[in-house]
Amino acid sequence: MAIDALIAERHPLAEGLRACLAVPKGTTVGFPLTEIQTVEVGRASGYAWEQIELPLFARGNVVLNLCSLAPILGARNVTCVHDAHIWLVPHNYSRVFRIAYRVLQPLSIRLSQRWVTVSQCSSDELVACGAADRPSDAITYNGADHASQWSPEQSRLDAAKLPARYVFALGSRSPNKNMGLIYTLADRLAPMGIGVIIAGGSNSRIFGQAEDNLSANVIHVGRVSDDDLALLFRGAQCFLFPSLHEGFGLPAVEAMHLGCAVVASNAPAMPEVLGEAAVLCDPHNTEAWVAAVERLCCDADWRQKLIELGRARAATYAWRTSALKLLPLLSDVAAGR
Repeated sequence: MAIDALIAERHPLAEGLRACLAVPKGTTVGFPLTEIQTVEVGRASGYAWEQIELPLFARGNVVLNLCSLAPILGARNVTCVHDAHIWLVPHNYSRVFRIAYRVLQPLSIRLSQRWVTVSQCSSDELVACGAADRPSDAITYNGADHASQWSPEQSRLDAAKLPARYVFALGSRSPNKNMGLIYTLADRLAPMGIGVIIAGGSNSRIFGQAEDNLSANVIHVGRVSDDDLALLFRGAQCFLFPSLHEGFGLPAVEAMHLGCAVVASNAPAMPEVLGEAAVLCDPHNTEAWVAAVERLCCDADWRQKLIELGRARAATYAWRTSALKLLPLLSDVAAGR
């Protein structure tokens, strides 16, 4: 959408750019585009579509791939790879997914004329684990400005049924999300009158299985809409993000953007992305998390300061900024440079 907007305003970096969004047959595109035409391609789906039908359709044109994989034959690629999780936390993923990515991801990077990633941490890790044969050509941080379009007033959740004071966590059942810490924390927060709300689902085809723990102080709301997230962020004392590893950590930045204080893990790449605008804790130290939440709930001035720092930090992450880094790379590949 950011690239589409730059084309529409005739930005110098988008001069002469003609683009289409190639999608598998039957795909519904749920966002507006004015300059980029959506084109249904082929009959397959998944890897077969990506590796066979997409490059056949491209016929030598530049292909921008924003989700970690690219066609390995017959395409001039600019590719965004988000993290090195398949090597660093392999137990997060199913066996089939691991095999596919360990073959295709290094080839995607090696055969892409340009590749980018979403943090310096991810670039360094992908090189260190051998997935990338060279450092990334640019760091294109994720944006958070899309969260401005979320409306808590449009949420399907009943705010009156939420706890008077609660902390909020969002995560799949992937072991990397470290949700076990949240359940342990919930029992410690109960005597303080602080509830815990957890949102999120899982995809067993991708993520490994992780059993949920039980706590009477936890409310599960399952999969939620963006508007639901806005409501939950708005009412929370703070957002908890205890991941053991992230390539960027978008939910934490979305929380900051919407004015919710953040307590996050100090694991990669959280220090780079969140800086001094969040409380960073060891993801294995429950006492540190209890202390951080207790202080945020009791010290209104400190909480407000953290909210202001978070808003300012989140404002530095915009999709337009990343699009402006991508456009010169697309031009270079198109020109054969």
